[in-house]
Amino acid sequence: MDIIKKELPPKYKKVIKEGQIYLTIKTTGLQKVKNSIYGIGYAYLEDGKPKYTILNSLLVHEEYILIQKFIEDTKDSNIITTYYGNTFDLPFLVEKMEIYDFTLPPHYEDDMYILVKTLKDELKLKSMSKKHIGDFFQIAEPPLDGKKEIQLYKQALTNKSESKLNIELIENTRKSLFLLLELKHRILPLEEEYLILKKDPFYRINHCKIQGDYLQIKGFTTDEKKEIYHQSITLKTNKESESFFLEFPVKSAPYDKERRCYYTLDQKLINYSSIPFPKEVYPLKLGKIYILKNIKEIAETYLKELL
Repeated sequence: MDIIKKELPPKYKKVIKEGQIYLTIKTTGLQKVKNSIYGIGYAYLEDGKPKYTILNSLLVHEEYILIQKFIEDTKDSNIITTYYGNTFDLPFLVEKMEIYDFTLPPHYEDDMYILVKTLKDELKLKSMSKKHIGDFFQIAEPPLDGKKEIQLYKQALTNKSESKLNIELIENTRKSLFLLLELKHRILPLEEEYLILKKDPFYRINHCKIQGDYLQIKGFTTDEKKEIYHQSITLKTNKESESFFLEFPVKSAPYDKERRCYYTLDQKLINYSSIPFPKEVYPLKLGKIYILKNIKEIAETYLKELL
C-alpha cells in the first residue's frame, strides 16, 4: 500500500476546521459489493497545519488495510466534506466498513454538491460535473472523470511493473482532493451569505425537504443539546453529531406569476409571532431534497422565534 502524506498550502487553513476532513475515494466501479476501494484522499489539520494523506493500493485484499488506516487517522473527526459524497463516497465507504466490521464515528456530512446546486443559477453554471466546476472556477489540473479513472486503474492493474501508471492513479486522487479544497476556498464567501444562520452558537444549513405538510431543515451546529416545541415548530440539536433538525408546517400553493411552484407558511404562526416572517417558500428539487431559494431568511426567522 502506498501512503503519501504532505503539507498543504497555507491558504487552505481557512477552509479546514478542527475536526473536519475533506474526503474523496477512488473505486474500481460503482457497485459496492462487486467493486472495491483502491484510493482514499483526505485533508485535515494536524498541529494547526493543513495536511493531506493519500492511500493507494492496486491489491484488492489490501482494501481492509486501506480503510483501517483511514479510520485510525480520522477517528477524531466530526465533519466530513465531500462533493456528491452523500450519494456516492460515504454510502460506498460505509458499506465497505460494515463488511469489515468497522464503524464510522458520528459526524456531520457536508456535501458541497448541495451548496453548488443551490447557487447554480446565481453562478450561471451549465453543469454540475467536477470537470465543468473545475473549468468554471479556473481550477488548474482537474481530475479525470469516472470512466477514465476506472480505465487507468485497469491499465495499472494489468501492467503492475509500470510504476508510472500507479503514480498517475495517486496523482489523480490528489487532484480530486485539491479540487474539493480549492472549490471550498472559492465559494466560502457565497456559502456564508447563503447558508450560515448564526455564528454563536454556530448554525449552518445542509439541506431541506418537504415531508407531508412539514418542511424539514437539517444542518450543522455547535449548540448544546436542545429539544424545543413551540407553536407547531420543532427544533432538536444533537451535541454528539453536532447536528440540528428544524421542522415547521407549510402548505402547497398555486404557481406564482413566473410559473414557479411555492409553499406558504402557517398563517396562525405568522399572526402570533412578533417577528416578521417571509410569506412564500420557493423550493428547487434535487432528487428527494429541496433546496430553498430563501432558505436562509426562513430558517433565521424560525431560530429567532425559538432561541
